[in-house]
Amino acid sequence: MLSHNSHIHKRRALIKRLVEEKNIESQDEMMNLLIKEGVTLTQPTLSRDFRELDIIKSTEGQYIIGEAHERERQKTLLKQLLSEEVEAIPEKPEIFFIQTRNESASLLGHLLKVSYPQKVIDVLAVGNSLIVVTNGGNKLFRKELEGMINEKKN
Repeated sequence: MLSHNSHIHKRRALIKRLVEEKNIESQDEMMNLLIKEGVTLTQPTLSRDFRELDIIKSTEGQYIIGEAHERERQKTLLKQLLSEEVEAIPEKPEIFFIQTRNESASLLGHLLKVSYPQKVIDVLAVGNSLIVVTNGGNKLFRKELEGMINEKKN
């Protein structure tokens, strides 16, 4: 004879399998499927099992495993986006920050990317703030930029 916990575990495993394999739209439909499998239970017990298994109704009206389903969907989307949209993942990118005047960060970022295409991977500009992502060697690059700043001041 099965222990109470073992019975609950087997029932919940069956419920989970049915949700994953079939498009179930109501608790009555689930109860009928369970009866066909030889499992009888009350509606409150089924509701409690759904809650414990994180079974929710999808926007399409079928029951799904909530968190797990969303995590799988997000992972699938991530894989698709990575394979279709990612050009490169630099090995050792470096980042530095430049503070500008007169909200010129966008223009400066654009000019850095155009002038140093082998060095500057990308920039993020907002107002007076510019974040520059390079492929490394920032000390020399910063010195070069600082030299240009100092030339203008002299």
